[in-house]
Amino acid sequence: MIRSLAVLFLGVIIPLFFSACEKSRKVGIEMTQLELAASYDESGDVALTKGNLTAAKNAYTAAFEIRKRMNVHDYEDTELQRDLSISYQNLGNVAVELGNLSAAEAAYSAGMEISERIAARSPEVTEWQRDLSVGHEKLGDVALARGDLSSAKVFFTASLEITKTIAARNPENMQLQQDLCIIHNRLGDIVRDEGDFLTARSAYTAALEITETLATLDEENSEWQRALSISHNKLGDMSYDEDDLPAALAAYSFAMKIAKELAAQDPENTTWQRDLAISFAKVGRTTLAQEDIPAARASFSAALEITRKLAEQDPENTLWQRDLSICYDDIGDIAFAEDDFAAAIEASSSSLEIVKSLAARDRENAQWQLDLAMAHYNLAIVIREGGAEEEANEHYLQSHNILQEMVDTGKHLSPEDLEWLVELKEKLGLE
Repeated sequence: MIRSLAVLFLGVIIPLFFSACEKSRKVGIEMTQLELAASYDESGDVALTKGNLTAAKNAYTAAFEIRKRMNVHDYEDTELQRDLSISYQNLGNVAVELGNLSAAEAAYSAGMEISERIAARSPEVTEWQRDLSVGHEKLGDVALARGDLSSAKVFFTASLEITKTIAARNPENMQLQQDLCIIHNRLGDIVRDEGDFLTARSAYTAALEITETLATLDEENSEWQRALSISHNKLGDMSYDEDDLPAALAAYSFAMKIAKELAAQDPENTTWQRDLAISFAKVGRTTLAQEDIPAARASFSAALEITRKLAEQDPENTLWQRDLSICYDDIGDIAFAEDDFAAAIEASSSSLEIVKSLAARDRENAQWQLDLAMAHYNLAIVIREGGAEEEANEHYLQSHNILQEMVDTGKHLSPEDLEWLVELKEKLGLE
């Protein structure tokens, strides 16, 4: 009897004990790795907020590598798979800001593939459906940057439909309401670019109604306050396009009040600093259109000061570099309005150099190509006023060739951009 118990103990119980210990050890290691990956994500988020794209990319890559190794061994673990999809999205976000649309699309697509698989398993799980919606939104952003409005609209519409469905099931979920606001704004941007101002205003108004509700619920919630600021800027853009300058200025001023408050709360938050610079620029363009040059100069100078600091902080951040080029354009407009052609040429030339560099990075980025065409066009106007007509025509021709290539390669041009192309052909005596 004693011998039988000993055999049982040695042959069965001890192996089971060590097996349990090994399983516990593996679980402990996995939890440590998961915590480490989450820690890297947090570091990446902080770096991204401060505008340090290199540090953000390194942190997100470290988290991705951990999750990738763990997923190799367990494709059926939904949470591990979901974490991996989030890593792909984080890497895509950094790639967008670095101006690498191909890398962004690859990362977003890989994340989307995982999200689709997970969402199909349990359509009733709100969190997984939201992941799928965000995946559509991110791919829509890439398509929009490439000038593929048709694909962008498909992605954004899919995102909207998913978000509407899960928001209806969870009316108390404020994150889903904010998601709805973002998608309404995205779709508004597309139809506005297509020249459908009525539908655009309807989309922006829907977004504003949501943000007003959210901001009223919690005036201390910075995300909701920022969303309210963005909504007012969008409607300000509509009024500006419709030549209703008083309405545009009122909307921009409201947005800027919020942007100032947020930027003062956290001077290291580069997103909020950029928001403030954008508000200054929008107010400046409106006051310039109203021929209030002193007010416009003050606003443009404030925008340039903020943007220059951001651009110097990280020269690889393409978003900030593009913002800087726009600021130089605005400063050039002030100089041109005052007949200071030398200063206008200097500012316009500075803008052109930046957009040349951006456009050379990625010829598939339609916005950068359009920016380059505009930079050549603006410089041509100033140079011609200065008396150098032949040099001006060279820049007009460069602008024309860029726009024509965009048409020939199927990139979207707005109705105003197409009119601009016709104008250039007439100036140059083409066709």
